[in-house]
Amino acid sequence: MKKAAYIVRCILVFIIMLLVQFGSLVLICVLNSILTGQGVNIADILSSSIKGAYDPSLRVYIFLAFAIIGIIVFGSWYRYRFIAPFKGMQRNYQSGFTLLTILTLVIAAFGIQFVGDAIVSIMGRIAPAVSANYQEMIAATGIGQGFSPLMLLYVVVLGPIMEELVFRGLIYRFARLALPFWGANILQAALFAVYHGNIVQGIYAFIFGIVLGYIAHRGHGIRYSLFTHIAINALGWFFIGFFDTVTGSFTGLSILIGIILIVFSMFAFSVEFHPLHKTKPVGQRPE
Repeated sequence: MKKAAYIVRCILVFIIMLLVQFGSLVLICVLNSILTGQGVNIADILSSSIKGAYDPSLRVYIFLAFAIIGIIVFGSWYRYRFIAPFKGMQRNYQSGFTLLTILTLVIAAFGIQFVGDAIVSIMGRIAPAVSANYQEMIAATGIGQGFSPLMLLYVVVLGPIMEELVFRGLIYRFARLALPFWGANILQAALFAVYHGNIVQGIYAFIFGIVLGYIAHRGHGIRYSLFTHIAINALGWFFIGFFDTVTGSFTGLSILIGIILIVFSMFAFSVEFHPLHKTKPVGQRPE
């Protein structure tokens, strides 16, 4: 019964995140109506928000509001539930970034980006309509279409922080209290895929989530998965043309290279984070 309660908490975190997302949309639309002197009609705003018929120019502000509110809400929750109670306890594993750790995680980011872009390329061939919908969504964010400082801030910094707090922070850790590692990791990755809202992103978000979950597991926290997430999004933002060209022309090779990079980096990361002591100290902070 207690294990079931932890799974319910995972779903609750996910639902609250969706509510924060919708609430951020409504908040920005209300503020825009006030600032432009249009008057506030909550019924109309709710209706347009549900239908996605709001002003597209507000999208970046909605994303930023969602990320900032999410970081405050879920960051406080994560700290209260999984950080503060174990502060000061002895650890039998290393903590902190080394040059080897950084290089390992950057290699993982390259591997995930190769695999992700190859999946997009494959979907473009076997399901053009689905791929077109994905491309329209990406175009709406402005990625690869000129420099947008605010969207860059969201995609590369604030978005990853909020998502790691939700999925590898709260959802994974609540699930881990009820399930073995792989069960908890698959659950958080599946919810991460659903969160992205389309088949193309969902497929590689699941793979992406599995790798990040493993990194969070081995690293005993989200600092390393967060670094990797930021690196992946930065590569996708600044080198989107490179990855699109390579994976479009050499799809099979790109998947092979991506898998090799991911497997190698995860092995290196796993070795680096072997426990420093054979005995488990009393009161060790849980995963």
